[in-house]
Amino acid sequence: MPMCRSLGRCLHSTAWRKALSTSNRRSGSPISRTSSRHSSPKGVVVLAKHGVPAWQGICATPAAADKGLKSIADLSDPGKTKILDTDGDGKGEMWLGAPTWASTGIERVRANTYGYAKNLTLIESEEEVAMAGLDIAIATNQPLVFACYAPHFIFDLHKIVRLTEPPHDASKWKLVGASDPLWISKSSASTAWDTANFRIGYAAAFAKKHPDIAAFLEKVDLTPEEATAMSYALEVDRIPPLDYAKKWVADNAKRVDGWAKK
Repeated sequence: MPMCRSLGRCLHSTAWRKALSTSNRRSGSPISRTSSRHSSPKGVVVLAKHGVPAWQGICATPAAADKGLKSIADLSDPGKTKILDTDGDGKGEMWLGAPTWASTGIERVRANTYGYAKNLTLIESEEEVAMAGLDIAIATNQPLVFACYAPHFIFDLHKIVRLTEPPHDASKWKLVGASDPLWISKSSASTAWDTANFRIGYAAAFAKKHPDIAAFLEKVDLTPEEATAMSYALEVDRIPPLDYAKKWVADNAKRVDGWAKK
């Protein structure tokens, strides 16, 4: 399927269609993906030095893993990926990411390079819709494969399997600049993503006006477990952000005080 230009064209499988009716309970990831997914004019946004270790790749539901989809190579086998077909067209479906994420285009490059773009319909949709579809797939024991990243609450909510793939090799990642309209077809990436991290981002102008707050943000050092717990609390338990923040600060008063010291 060509790059999606409307949500309706993307969401044709059973899980994705049903997700539309339940996706409103999630408004997006509470761990901001802006700094790692979107670019901004140089110098406008500052990224804090401390980052939360993160990774991204391709994941599968237990039903998909149990039926043979355990490695990235398995996705290039039409005999194995046919279990992902829910609309009867002979091709399985796989979510790549949101249309606005830079990583979504790179996932399309990886699909082309590895070869599974030939036998899978590659879907682009907003994350809340994809996660609602994942909930349905898990509940109905439906095989599903999708782009994933961590820290993320789904790993506490469901038993998700990360597909194995060759370790990252920078020499095997050849990405053409996105300014080229044919950059996806001209690029290649035949190994896993490099290790990454989530960072707090703040406006450079804000730092000039409030250097004390910027200094505080530079000292915040959350762990992957804490980031996941925050994500779970806001996205799954639906705790109001301000309520969660107040309790977290109260429970971690000494640590927060340490961040505030000059």
